[in-house]
Amino acid sequence: MNNRGILFSLIVMLMLLSVISLKSVNTGSKKIAAGNSVELLAFNSLEQKFDDILMNAIRFSGFGGSETVKQRILPFDFTLDQNTFTASMELPLDKRDIDIFFDALNAFEVWLEDSNSVVYYPGLLADVNTPKNPAWGGAANSIQLHVLPQCLRFKIFDENTAGFEPSQDCKNPFSVSSVSRYDVNINLSDTADFNSVTCNFDSNLECPANAFNPSSSQPFLQVNIVDANCSRCSIDPSLKTISTHFDPAKQHNILLQCVGVGCASTDLNISVSTVPVLRFRGPAQMIALGVTFRQATESLDYLDLNFSVQNPFIDARKWSD
Repeated sequence: MNNRGILFSLIVMLMLLSVISLKSVNTGSKKIAAGNSVELLAFNSLEQKFDDILMNAIRFSGFGGSETVKQRILPFDFTLDQNTFTASMELPLDKRDIDIFFDALNAFEVWLEDSNSVVYYPGLLADVNTPKNPAWGGAANSIQLHVLPQCLRFKIFDENTAGFEPSQDCKNPFSVSSVSRYDVNINLSDTADFNSVTCNFDSNLECPANAFNPSSSQPFLQVNIVDANCSRCSIDPSLKTISTHFDPAKQHNILLQCVGVGCASTDLNISVSTVPVLRFRGPAQMIALGVTFRQATESLDYLDLNFSVQNPFIDARKWSD
């Protein structure tokens, strides 16, 4: 299926999920109307439509059919369990996959604001604003999801750069102390030809191989380089696992290179200060970036989409945070 077909299918699935949710809510609202005032029913309908938009366009976490559909518009896969988040993808990303994300959300915005979409919520108005890429008249090219309540972003900066980013866009901003460890796994294919790994941890040029200490106050980083499927790679076995607790106030770097004549691989750089970020221009390789928190996670939210729901009949409006 070509990209247009995939995009159309994803948009249709998002809309169907919303319609199914809306119809279910409307059926419940009819039952409420029998024993409650018109004003209470109006407020309830407003709350229900607000929650429906929240769950279909902002909240990406969870398990089950609807969450699986929503994940399909993302250019990466992820898992979120009790206290761990992991994202996996090919880096560099295909820019067309990034565009599909913006296309799906902006088409969903158009549908939510169209009068034909309020059939199950007569009289309610939605005002939705989501970032727009150049195809929609904007300049957005990054995607960021927040792990809550820790307020840590996982961010696609562009097709060549992915990683974590501390955020202040929550009730409680990100704190380094909330993180136990970061894990970076790099699975190399035959399109790579790396033969060199170098490190710089706060001016120490040796690549560390230290064990995880659960009592340490500093976050832990472990980078695993798997080259079993890379016949052209020749990496020192002692450098395939790099691990250490690190000072988040300092700058640290790990660099994978092909050194010599006729190299195909560009440099793969892992920069670490408070959080790890990967930069790589190709050829594409599979990577996974994970974070383990000291406390439980609650959700994975797309906070760049803002919306409000209004009921003019009772002069009430509710805004997203």
